[in-house]
Amino acid sequence: MKKKTKLWAGKIFGAAKTLFWNFRLHLFVLMLAVTMIPCVLVKEMLLAMYRSQIITERGIEVRYSAQVLANQLGTTSFLEGKVNDTVLTEMTQLADIYSGRIMLINRQYRVVEDTYFIYKDKFCVSNDIFACFKGEGTSAEDRNAGYLRYTIPITMTTAQTDSGEMVTDVIGVLVVTVSISSLMDLVDGMRDKADVLLLTILIIAGAAAFLLSGIYARPFQRMLNNLSQVEDGNLDRTLTPHGFDITRKTTETINKMLVQLQELDKSRQEFVSNVSHELKTPITSIRVLADALMLQDDVPVELYREFMGDISEEIEWETHIINDLLALVKMDRGSASLNVEKVNINNFLEVILRRLKPIAQERDIEMTLELFRPVSAMVDETKMSLAVTNLVENAIKYNHDGGRVRVILNADHKYFFLTVEDNGVGIPQDAIDHIFDRFYRVDKARSREAGGTGLGLAITKSVIQMHGGTIRVESTLGEGTTFSVRVPLKQTTVKDA
Repeated sequence: MKKKTKLWAGKIFGAAKTLFWNFRLHLFVLMLAVTMIPCVLVKEMLLAMYRSQIITERGIEVRYSAQVLANQLGTTSFLEGKVNDTVLTEMTQLADIYSGRIMLINRQYRVVEDTYFIYKDKFCVSNDIFACFKGEGTSAEDRNAGYLRYTIPITMTTAQTDSGEMVTDVIGVLVVTVSISSLMDLVDGMRDKADVLLLTILIIAGAAAFLLSGIYARPFQRMLNNLSQVEDGNLDRTLTPHGFDITRKTTETINKMLVQLQELDKSRQEFVSNVSHELKTPITSIRVLADALMLQDDVPVELYREFMGDISEEIEWETHIINDLLALVKMDRGSASLNVEKVNINNFLEVILRRLKPIAQERDIEMTLELFRPVSAMVDETKMSLAVTNLVENAIKYNHDGGRVRVILNADHKYFFLTVEDNGVGIPQDAIDHIFDRFYRVDKARSREAGGTGLGLAITKSVIQMHGGTIRVESTLGEGTTFSVRVPLKQTTVKDA
């Protein structure tokens, strides 16, 4: 059991160590995210603004140059297919400057000029051209294809109103298509520089986050240093809460677990001491009786029989203790499983009370069984019989002559409730919390006299817990004790102890 206690201490240390590294990792990631996410968002926002700005500026330049060209075309006779060399040169230069293409379309939707010489003298019809002939210039951007496209109406003054206003007419359309691939190269270059800057910030932020996470995790580190001593078996060590709320709460939780481990270790030591004492006492008695016989010559038959009878009783007592210990150890190891079957609890209790009736009659103790309704439950009859027998037998043993023992059975739709009540010697309040401990006896002399090993209630509690039930006790010294048991009517799973 000492090895098991140390193992639990090691598990606590391991869990705290994992918690420490998880805390530091999450803190590091959080700090890094808080730094990098805004940087990434700002980078993308700035790049989008830069891209929009340079495309807008390029569009303004192209539209201005195209409008100048359209104004020049309005004063020429290009509708008859006569475009002078100066205008053609300007068209070609404008197309070359912006890596684009320019087409002139007349009223018949025929391409008069095409800097690519592909659609010249062919018809070109589109919604943008229709809109342009109505006097509405259009613009479009195709990011996938990487170009800007503008349609600009070519107007010519055809008349003058009486008020002096000039009347213009759309005589053609100038279609200008320019590539934005060079602009995208600028954006990509800016993105590469931004990525380098972001990577630099990431490295700096990562180093800073690592250092800060270490600083903020120092309370956990101090807690781990203390726990390392606990792992070595120093269970008396307690942790001082400090630092953040999470470290204080974790420390308080670990301190509670350490207290439980200390109690477990103390219980282990007491258990080993009790086992040694309980097993040694009968052996010592046997040895004393045997030595007494061996040291005497010509021992009378009556004395010999008396001593042998005493030795037989001590052996029987030793066997009783060993059997109880084996049953308890078997439950602790989980090797004891429930062999459940449907049991009539009413008849089950009647059989137990009938079996214990001779013991009660010897001391003139009245036993009553109160059954409120028929009850059937899925239980392990053998183990449950052991548990209930221990309760009723204790109620008889630790009672006054002429006392009373009441066994009450009731049930609802989910559980059956068993109450074993006596008006005997009772249990002191400071002992109630320990009566289910192994080898614990309120009155050791009376327990041995009554034939108790100090393991009965520990076995009873283990059996009831195996069935998924609970047991509690209420007692008043000198007035009596009441054990209340609750057990499910059905076992959802066959449980192992």
